[in-house]
Amino acid sequence: MNYLLNLFCAFLMVLSNSLIKKTLHGINLNWHGKPTEWILNFLNLFKFPLFWAALISFICSILAWVYIISVQNISTAYPIQISFVLILMSTKRAAFGLNKDTNPITL
Repeated sequence: MNYLLNLFCAFLMVLSNSLIKKTLHGINLNWHGKPTEWILNFLNLFKFPLFWAALISFICSILAWVYIISVQNISTAYPIQISFVLILMSTKRAAFGLNKDTNPITL
């Protein structure tokens, strides 16, 4: 099996997630009961190049995932994909640390 494609797809997923988080930092997208205001705030995201990069990365990861499940058995591909995403997210978190604004989940 070609695990490099799985790894590349997982990398794109982690990259798009990280870029969206970076883009949304400091932007007010809270719902205040005014749909037009929220939609305008959401559309303002398209002004940021990081949002475009996140969107392109996300679309590429979806296309890669569709290809992966078309050529690999889903019962094998899904656990591999989840494992790669978990490993990459953990590595990213360990390498770059937590932002001061990040609230880790506590039990």
